[in-house]
Amino acid sequence: MLKKYFNYFLFGALGFGLLYYIFQSQSQAYLSACTSKGLPEDQCQLIDKLRHDFAGVNMWYIILILITYFLSNYLRAKKWEMLLMPLGVHARLSNLLGSTLIGYLVNLALPRAGEFARATALAKNENVPFDKAFGTIVSDRITDMICLLIIFFLALIFGYDSFFDYFNEHLDMSKKFSMLTNNAVLLSIVFVALTIAGMVVLKYKTQIWQSSITKKVSQFLIGLKEGLLSITKLERPYLFSFFALSTWVCYFLMAYFMFKAYTPTAHLGVATGLVVFVFGTLGIIFPSPAGMGSYHFLIMEGLALYHIDKTDGFVYANLMFFTVQIMANVIFGTAAFLWMQKTVNK
Repeated sequence: MLKKYFNYFLFGALGFGLLYYIFQSQSQAYLSACTSKGLPEDQCQLIDKLRHDFAGVNMWYIILILITYFLSNYLRAKKWEMLLMPLGVHARLSNLLGSTLIGYLVNLALPRAGEFARATALAKNENVPFDKAFGTIVSDRITDMICLLIIFFLALIFGYDSFFDYFNEHLDMSKKFSMLTNNAVLLSIVFVALTIAGMVVLKYKTQIWQSSITKKVSQFLIGLKEGLLSITKLERPYLFSFFALSTWVCYFLMAYFMFKAYTPTAHLGVATGLVVFVFGTLGIIFPSPAGMGSYHFLIMEGLALYHIDKTDGFVYANLMFFTVQIMANVIFGTAAFLWMQKTVNK
């Protein structure tokens, strides 16, 4: 338990630390660029620019983003409903939607814990075991990875030069893999550890298989497997695929609408939006609270490929972060939590 909370604290601290570092570096860069134009220092504070740019966004697009956010969660709830049906579970769509929103709310405080909260919330309000609910959530996330790969390849097609050049320069994976495989000491340690673990399991296999912990884990894995395999028993797989792809279209549209809401990025097109969206998604995957810090960094890097000043990129990242990750998740997630607490077991 302590280790789990330590991990949450560690990744949270990394997220805050990275965000603070980015803010400080951009503050210095903005101050230098601003004072070089002859303006006094007190008129060159990044926090003032943030306030000014936040106040200047087109609110109609912000409203569109919030509507699209809700629609994306509705589509995810419909996907979840279809995954549960092969298990004989006919959950109410309102509870599926509420559980999904609660999951995103929990992720703000405890990275990656939202999936457990989502399954728990549904189990309390519907007649579905936690393990099966969690299994369907894992299946749901697998489809997310497939959709992300599709978007990744679309980004390669439409923004090949800038996208590929960046990753080739900053993420030379062949060199990193070569360094790993050439590290004989590390490989030896891994081999010895696996050998010792295998010997222990073989020696005490009877006691291990007959222990109460193993039986509980086995029972959980059986339910998890049923939930995972539900994706192979879908009644309407094409409709499920439509919901899955539409969910990610909504995610992209939220980022694109913010392009249009913010003056420095309003001229950027759909292809550019696709590349920057992939950068931002990779930032959110990092296990800090809602991708804090990592999301900002990669959005700035992505926009810089299209000659958007990094200070403006930082503002755009904050607009998206606070509109979607903070405001939308807190408002809808809190409302869902209060509603489901009120209707539990009814």
